[in-house]
Amino acid sequence: IIATAVFCFLIAHITDKKNSYPQWLQPLLIGLSFVAVGAAFGFNCGYPCNPARDFGPRLFTFIIGYGGEVFS
Repeated sequence: IIATAVFCFLIAHITDKKNSYPQWLQPLLIGLSFVAVGAAFGFNCGYPCNPARDFGPRLFTFIIGYGGEVFS
């Protein structure tokens, strides 16, 4: 959920009209931010940018006894 929030914030920042990013550079920056979020948060289970695919496995591993570190 945090990765999705970070990615949404980055998209809002990049596409904001008050920022002076050129129109041709915005898709590249959005793609790079997606790769950066995936590399930062997806080291153990892949890209966690979809909360439906990220939360379920974490909840399952928490329930079977791995503890709260699956959410850190």
